[in-house]
Amino acid sequence: MLNIAELSTFILVVFGLFLIPGPAVLLMITRSAQSGTKTGIITGLGIATGDFIHVLLAAVSITAWSINFF
Repeated sequence: MLNIAELSTFILVVFGLFLIPGPAVLLMITRSAQSGTKTGIITGLGIATGDFIHVLLAAVSITAWSINFF
């Protein structure tokens, strides 16, 4: 079991990691700064579409695997 000091350290580290932007956020910021808001929004929509397709394919694959396996 964690004591208060370890738990508070863990919470601070996790919170700090949430503040670090990922590559998608850095791409949107860069594109928005270079080409404007519209380009940044289009970039964000492209990233969201790619994420959706990735999750959809993963879900379909897991479902197909579980149907065939069990």
